[in-house]
Amino acid sequence: MTFTFIRSLVLVTVGALLAGHTLFRWARGQGGSGERAAALLIACGIVAAGLALNGRGSVSSGVLLGALALVAAGLLALARRRGRSLSQ
Repeated sequence: MTFTFIRSLVLVTVGALLAGHTLFRWARGQGGSGERAAALLIACGIVAAGLALNGRGSVSSGVLLGALALVAAGLLALARRRGRSLSQ
């Protein structure tokens, strides 16, 4: 087992746990739809980044950049939502 494999495994596990937690909150009716969508964006981005780190070449680099964009978009959506709720 190499360090790259362990790093990828940890990222995929964390992303899957975040997605599972978000789906569990959805099933219980907690949180707004914007919050759940942002959390799922972040979870999918983390899983994709973990899988892309194992690959080599331009395709995995493109997937990694897309995954980072997903995470950034999810974090930005959460920050906007929290900012709006604090100002009201």
